[in-house]
Amino acid sequence: MRLKVVVPLLIFAAGLGGYLLWGQAKERAALERDRRFVNPYSDAIDAFNQKRYTDAEAILTGLLPELEKDSPGSANLASVYHGLGAVDHMQHRDAEADGYYRKAVAIRTKVLPSNDPELASSLSGLCQTLHDEGLEADADVYDRQALEIYRRAPGKYRVDYPVTLFNIGDFAMRQHRNQDAESLLKEAADAYEKFGTAKSKNLALVDARLG
Repeated sequence: MRLKVVVPLLIFAAGLGGYLLWGQAKERAALERDRRFVNPYSDAIDAFNQKRYTDAEAILTGLLPELEKDSPGSANLASVYHGLGAVDHMQHRDAEADGYYRKAVAIRTKVLPSNDPELASSLSGLCQTLHDEGLEADADVYDRQALEIYRRAPGKYRVDYPVTLFNIGDFAMRQHRNQDAESLLKEAADAYEKFGTAKSKNLALVDARLG
């Protein structure tokens, strides 16, 4: 009778030990992947900030194969996509930037809190790219997603917040949704005045639209 009890316990203990070892090995592998990511990614950021876009692109592109294979859907992969989007946008390769930013937004929407600054950054980059491409309807969708984040902490996004309001309001006006446009443009004007940019040429544009 005892044997019937002890043997399953031994089997369970052995299985638990194996699971813990497997978990530790998996954790070590994840830490090693992060270590291999951090240094080159930091180098890419430095290169980008120094406007060495070709160098930044080469580093980020080199990180892609392993991340796409071993860490699909990860925050690290989203950071690389975002970086490549920024590099392409700065070099006026908007179609390529569009694709990378969309991938970054898709991942960051899943893995980050809905008000995370990194998600806001990817949305901002995508919106700028879409506006540059003339894809106003697509831009409006993502502008509105970004606006939800900016409204939660307007002081943190004092530059992007009123600009985004203006873009959405201006698009609504051109779509003859005048009530929506007026509300958004008034909010944009208030934001420009609140954050010390009352003399901004953008505020003049807002006033012109409201007029």
